[in-house]
Amino acid sequence: MKFTVHTIAKIIIPVGLVVLGVNGMMEVRLQHDMDQKAVSLKQNVSEAKSLSGQLGQGLQGLSQLQQTTKHMQSSLVQIQQTSLNMAAGLGTLAQTVAGINQSVATIGNGVGQSQAYIHSISQSELKILNTLQHLNQVNSDIVQNLGTMLADEGSIHNNLVQMNQKIALVP
Repeated sequence: MKFTVHTIAKIIIPVGLVVLGVNGMMEVRLQHDMDQKAVSLKQNVSEAKSLSGQLGQGLQGLSQLQQTTKHMQSSLVQIQQTSLNMAAGLGTLAQTVAGINQSVATIGNGVGQSQAYIHSISQSELKILNTLQHLNQVNSDIVQNLGTMLADEGSIHNNLVQMNQKIALVP
C-alpha cells in the first residue's frame, strides 16, 4: 500500500481533530476546576481577613486586661502594706490599752477609789481590749485574703503571658 500526501492528509486531519477535541475538553475541565478553586480560595481569604481583624481586637483586649491586672497588683500591694501597718498600729494600741488598764488599777489602789468604779473601768478596758484584739484578728484575715488575691493575680498574669505567647504563634 502506497501512501500519498492525500491519503496521509486524510488520516492525519481526523486524528488531529480528535486530538484537538480531547485536548480542548481537558482544557475546559481544567478551567472549570480552576474557577471552582478560585471561588473557594476567595471565600477562604475573606474568612481569614475577617478572623485576622477579630484577632487584633482580641489582642487589644488582652493588653488592656494585662495593664489592668498590673494596676490591680500595685494597688493590692499598697493595700497589703497599709493593712500590715494597721495591724502593727492595732497591736501597739492593744499594748497601750493594756498599759492603761494596769495604770488605772495602780492609780485606783493608790488613791483609794471605790472598788465598783475600778471594776467598771477595768471591764470597759477589757471590752476595748477584746474589741481591739478582734479587730486585729479581722485585720490579719484581711491581710491573709490580700495575700491570696495577690497569688491569684499572679496566676492570672501568668495565664495572660501564656495566652500572649500562644497568640504570637498565630500567623
